[in-house]
Order: sequence, then structure tokens, then C-alpha cells
Amino acid sequence: RGNAETTFRLHAPGEWQIAAFYRDPEGRTLQEDTFLSVCPRKEGGDKEFSRTDLSVTTNKRRYRLGETALVLIRTNRVGATVLLTVSSRNIEEVRTLRLDRSALTVPVRIAPNMNLGATITVCCIHDRTFTSSEVQVRVNRPMAVLQLSVKPERETYRPRENAVVTLRTLNALGRPVSAEASVAVVDEAVYRVREDDPDLLKTTFWPWPLPGVVTAHSCEEYGLLDASRQSVKGVAESAVRRRFEDTAYWNAHVRTDRNGYARLSLRLPDNIGQWRVTARAVTLQTQLGYGRARFTVRLPFHVQLETPRFLTVGDQTNLTAVLRNGTQQALDGIARLVWSGRSLAVNDLAARRFAIRPRSTTTVSWSVTARSAGAERLRLEAVTAAPHLADAVETSLRVVPCARLHRWTWAGTLPESRRHEVNIAPEATGVPAGITLRVAPTVLAAVGPGLEYLIAFPYGCTEQTVSSFLPDLLVARLLLRATPAARRELERALPRASIQQLPAMVRSGISRLNGMYSNGWNWWHSREADPWLTAYATMALAEAHRDGYDVPEKLASGAVAVCANLAKRAEPDTAAFLSFAAAGFGHTNVTKPRLSQLDVPGLAWTVLEAGLKGERTPRSEEAYRRLLRLKVGSSGNMVYWKVRDDNTEWYTDTACTALALRAILVRSPRAPEVVGALNYLMAQRTGEYWTSTKDTAFVLLALAEYIRHFPRAAAPGGEVVLRINGNEVGRVRLSQTDGRLQEMILQRRFAGFKPGRNTVEVVKRGLGAPFYSLLLTAYH
Repeated sequence: RGNAETTFRLHAPGEWQIAAFYRDPEGRTLQEDTFLSVCPRKEGGDKEFSRTDLSVTTNKRRYRLGETALVLIRTNRVGATVLLTVSSRNIEEVRTLRLDRSALTVPVRIAPNMNLGATITVCCIHDRTFTSSEVQVRVNRPMAVLQLSVKPERETYRPRENAVVTLRTLNALGRPVSAEASVAVVDEAVYRVREDDPDLLKTTFWPWPLPGVVTAHSCEEYGLLDASRQSVKGVAESAVRRRFEDTAYWNAHVRTDRNGYARLSLRLPDNIGQWRVTARAVTLQTQLGYGRARFTVRLPFHVQLETPRFLTVGDQTNLTAVLRNGTQQALDGIARLVWSGRSLAVNDLAARRFAIRPRSTTTVSWSVTARSAGAERLRLEAVTAAPHLADAVETSLRVVPCARLHRWTWAGTLPESRRHEVNIAPEATGVPAGITLRVAPTVLAAVGPGLEYLIAFPYGCTEQTVSSFLPDLLVARLLLRATPAARRELERALPRASIQQLPAMVRSGISRLNGMYSNGWNWWHSREADPWLTAYATMALAEAHRDGYDVPEKLASGAVAVCANLAKRAEPDTAAFLSFAAAGFGHTNVTKPRLSQLDVPGLAWTVLEAGLKGERTPRSEEAYRRLLRLKVGSSGNMVYWKVRDDNTEWYTDTACTALALRAILVRSPRAPEVVGALNYLMAQRTGEYWTSTKDTAFVLLALAEYIRHFPRAAAPGGEVVLRINGNEVGRVRLSQTDGRLQEMILQRRFAGFKPGRNTVEVVKRGLGAPFYSLLLTAYH
């Protein structure tokens, strides 16, 4: 196995280098070494150790609870006094020690509170220089270990057979215990991309405790970071292998019985190769276990067809069959390539003879030409003189046009039907195009899913904290102040559980921001405030304060003062944001940049600040005019605002458009740009939300402002029909699902386009003007 052991005795204290040498048969020498510190039997020494500034180490890698660790402190600063701290979840021990020699040993007891591990830190100030060192102490948790064994019933199977796997869970004493396990059977090749982590459960349930002590001297700047996804005869049709999977089995809820056993059965796919069974288990007492095993799926004779991922019309290449003989006898036979002929032309004879030596491999190739776009079905069949030694595989090969893949996007409202035109390349006809039609009965249908996304998103940094609760706050405000009819519309659009969580979400967000405050806000806890994040957090607190939530006076006044101070040196758009945020608490004496320096965000914040005060000043009116001049597109169908290249750290086109829409709604809610901007935002969703938490929050703030001005929504009803060249492709009915207004989605693969001009129609039947977005992906 390549292992060797030796025993030796070290008679003198000090630092010893232990080196191992190996010389291979070709005369090359390999060396590996390590260092070992040997302490005297009493209390350290003076001249035996190398003179490092300050270092700390322990006599063992792991300890048991209640055991005493021997800690060795080495230094060249003899005479200094060091501070020794032991911390786990809390500070367990603090000592001051005088270093009267270059090496000092200190006993440290591993207390019960250190069951997750501990950090031992030593530091000192000597000759006006601060030095520190630390070592991590790992603690064994034998009773928390779950022994999990995974055992396949056989080492080898054939494709499509039922594989049986047995799990066994035992506690640390070897006694059976019931546990819940997740089990995955995955192609071994997947783990060549990234190996599995056996300790994943341990690091999740038993995380290393953050050091409870951070030390520094008063002259040193430092920061603290919070660490707080056709047959040949002999090959039956049923024997053709066509189901190839990366994962053969997955079950997250396997439970072992009181004897610790669980038995699984799975039907294997058609893959040939090795499979890995991985299991992770946990008990109610948080005993954790990990186990894995392997088994192989093989055939005595099998074939494999090697193809490119796709071909382009006009390409010529070779398709190669790999034939493997795992038997002890020579084989000969016939290999045949069967194809549909829709997209490929095969330039060789379909049937080819082959001969393979025992336990060997051979290849057969066919020259093919890609004639037209489409999906070609390929089957490789191979038979030998022995009836039981035959195999066949089936796969598909995509042939794409010699054209550019193009995406057409349309969006808007449907007061009546919409008609669009697309040009399709002649060589692309017959190739299925992707079509996605999204229809929202009202703008409210987009608010509910967006809120659910933000509510479910785990709290993290300052930006995510604010983005998670600020839109909730404004929606709660709408529910409180809306007319009874409008409130009913809102309640139909929002999940009941989300509505009930809104007040708690807001209070939790305020509490978290209070805990993260340190003369402003940064991504995490930091002594240096970030101007943009400080403005974002202050704005959220001001909105909460307006609605009567308890915002600590010290926090509010501190945030306003920091905003005023940061605005003096912040870049112009962020300075305008800081001014708006402070104005939320009634503070107006904040430095304001010149309008000529502002991009879309700064102009929008200026207009919003005036709206907050209920004013129309010459400055805000000029900012409004400049904002309208920066729009892209016509006012009727789709309008948006682009972010400047040097402003992309905090804003995207989506965020800029949402911010501009809010400003326009505050200044002139019936401006023609409102509908165009709304159409743009409704078309930018990526599923249920907009790209990120921040973009989603900005859009929901704009939609909440829109709903405030236009609270009534038409009752859902009727339907929307999608037609291409006059032929119906599909339809969606505008109705309620579980009593809620929801967006309806229609997805199709359509291959009926004709060369040249084609018409795509979105036909509305019924009352109202729903929002729609249509995405067409095809070759052009």
C-alpha cells in the first residue's frame, strides 16, 4: 500500500525537522518533511527553539472534552507580557502570561462549552509593535458520529436491471439507530468534475465557532467582517439502449428502521459504467453520518456512438462507433447505422463488418453530411454470431441552420390584439422555434410572486436586508390606505401567508439594520460606511418611521447625520440619493450636487425628494425635464432608461427604469412615458422576479407607486390566443388560481414557420387590458 512506520526517541528539547526520502528505480529522489517541537519535562526552555516573533501551537491535532491541551508559546520577545484567550461560542478563558523564556508551555482544559472547537489566541505589544498568533483546537464528538454503511446487493448489474441497495445506521457505540437519510445514485464520471464533500453535513450542523476575540492595539486600523444551487435481426426493439441519465436515483427522505436498516430498489438506466451511491443521514439528536459505495453496470459486448454536440448545415464529419468486447473470445459481426434521413446524408454503406480480439476494442466510422436543419435520430446496431452478444444504442444529433440565432421580444398591454412580423431564414424552416407568452391580468399579478421571492430570500448583507423588507412595507401601506374595492384586488393578488408576514418582516428588518449600524452601513459590519448602502438603509428606516414602526431615535438621528456627512464627498448620483434618504426624516440641509453632474438615478432622486416634500421647485422641474430627455424608445409601447457605464456598480437598466418610473408617477402620473416604462419592466422579469434582490425591490417600489395612483384593476376574464400565420398555436385563459390573480405562461416549440415574412398575433378576447410579453427564439 505504500505505507511505512518507524519509531525513534528524541532526547533533547527544541525544534526537530523530520524528513523522509525516497529514491525511485530511475534514481530520482523525493523528499517530504515536517517539524516537531519537543518541550522539556518542566516548563519550556530558553535556547532550544528558533526565535520567532510569536507563535502558538498545541501538542495534539484533536482532543476529547475534559482533556487538557498543552499549548506551546514561542517568541523572541523575552520579557514581554502576552494576553492568552480561549474562545468558542463565547470567551472561555483569559490569561496574561509573562514570557520569561523563549518557549513556554501552558495547560488549557477543553471545557464542555468547547464541543464545536475553540480558538486559542496569544498577542502582545513589545517595543511598540503588536504581534498575535492563533491556533484552532479541534474537538472530537464521538457520540455525535453516525456510522452509515451503504451496500449494493451485487457489484455488477446490466442496464435496466433493478439494483438493490441496503443502508445501515449505527450510533457511536455500534448500536442500531433510526435515522433519516438522503440517497443519490450518480454516474461516477460526474465526480471527476467536482469531488463530493463527506464533511458537508458536519460543517453545516457543527459549524466552526467564530473567534470570540479579536485584538489589536489602538494605533492600528482594523475591520470586522460578519461571516454572521430499423432493427438488425438479433437486437430486439425493447433492447435498444436510449435512456441515458447522469443521476439514476435521488431520494431525500429515506428512513432506516429501529434496527438501522433501509432497503432501496431502483431501475437502472441504459448507461454502461460505474455508479456511485452516496448517502447522508441525521438523527433527531443531530448524529451525522456519511457513506458511499460503488457498483458497475456492464455488458459482455456493447457499443457506443460518438457524435458531435451539433452540426451546421453543410458540415461534413465522421460518426464513430466504438465496439467493446469484454469476453474471452474473439468476435466478428456486423455494425449498422440507421438514420431517419431528414437532416443527414450518410456517404458510406450503412452496414459494416467488424472483428474484435478478446477483451479489446475496435472502431467503425461513417462519413456524413448535414443537409438540412432539424433533429436527426440515429441508431447504432451491432450483432455477432452469438445471439446473446448484441447491442444497440439510439441518440439524436441536432443540425442547426447556417444562420444566426435571434431573439424577438415584444411587450405591452392588450387593449386590443397585437400583430408582429418576423423574417425567418429559408434554411431555418422546419427547425422548432422557442415561444414563450406571458400574460398578467393586471400589474398586481407581478407583485405577489416578486414579494414571495423577497420574503423567501435568506437575510444576508445590508442590501439584501433592505431589499427584503422595503417593498413589503410599501405594499402593507397600500393595503392599509386603499379603498375597500382596491384592497380586495390587492388581497387577491398577494398570498395570504405573505400578507400576514408583512409586519413581522418590517420589524425584523429594522432590528437587523440596527444591529449592522456602525456610523453608517456597509455590506457587512464595518467601521467604514458605504455611501450608497447608507442611503438605501436610511431610506428604508424613514419609510418604516412614516408608517409608525418603532425606529430607535439614536439610530434615526445617527443615520441622518452620516448621510449629511457622506454627501459632501460622495459621487453626484449617490449624493442625490443621500439627500433623498435624509429628507425622509425631515432633514433638508444636505449638500446637493449640480444637475449637470447627474445621470438618471440622481435626477430621479431629485424629483422624488421634491415629491416627498410636496413641492415643485425650479431645481426639481429642471431635473424632471432632463430625466425625460434621457429616455430610450417611444412613449407608446416600450420606454426605458439606460445606466451610464460608470454607474453600473449600483444600477442596471431595469433599476434605472424603475426609479425613473417612480419619479414620473410622483410628478405626473398620467405622463405618456408611464405605460411605456411599465411595459418594459413587465417584460424584464426572469421568472417570478427581476434578476436580483435589488432590481426586484426597485421594480416593486415602482409598481407600488403605480398601484397607489391607479388602484382599480379590471376583473380577470376572457382569454388570450397566440396565432402564427393565422393558425392557432395556443391560448391562455385569464382567470383566478386558488382565488388569486396570477400570471399565465404559455410555452411552445413551433416548427411551422415559412421562409421570409411570418406574422405573429396576440389576440385578446374579453374585457380589460392585460399585460403581455412575447419571446420568440429562432434562426434569422
